[in-house]
Amino acid sequence: KYYQAYLASVSFMDEQVGKVLDALNNSIYKDNTIVVFTSDHGYNLGEKNNLFKNNLWQSSTQVPMIIFDPRTNKKQTISAAVSLIDLYPTFMDYAQVQGDNRKNDKGLPISGTSLKPLIDGKEAAVDTSADKTERYALSVVKLWGKQGVKNFAIRTQDWRYIKYGNNKEELYYNKIDKNEITNLADNAEYAAVKAQLKSKLEQITKNAK
Repeated sequence: KYYQAYLASVSFMDEQVGKVLDALNNSIYKDNTIVVFTSDHGYNLGEKNNLFKNNLWQSSTQVPMIIFDPRTNKKQTISAAVSLIDLYPTFMDYAQVQGDNRKNDKGLPISGTSLKPLIDGKEAAVDTSADKTERYALSVVKLWGKQGVKNFAIRTQDWRYIKYGNNKEELYYNKIDKNEITNLADNAEYAAVKAQLKSKLEQITKNAK
């Protein structure tokens, strides 16, 4: 019954997307509208003996992200790690808008990196080095009832590193372990990879509130 309800929700959503795209294709805007399709994060449907979504594994943190530009016929799959927070800079880039979100010098710039260079082929989409984390996706789960303990994960193209509030760690080589079954965090062979990802994660979360 759970699977049936979940798949029914997916089917219903697909139908609504079709209605929107049909309306766009029948309008005067079909040739000058960039369409971005994405969603909230997913669920574990029994993988790793887990149901629902309050975890930091791939099944629960990945989202669909499709960008369609009617001005080009190029079709491509980008394997670099990207995030929903990259969308706002992407919109700014496509619209060629210059500006700043900060009202004064006390503010911080919006996080995220435009996806347009990836889409245009001006930035290499393939990254095979373990320590190269310029493109990454950050996830956080805050466990209520435990003094608001936060658990973070950083996902690069090939790796996922998780650091829990109790300092437990997980490391997965997603390139070959797509279901994240083998935790490599305590494997000395991957200590350098873990250290690099841990350092990057701590750098970007040090001011997290």
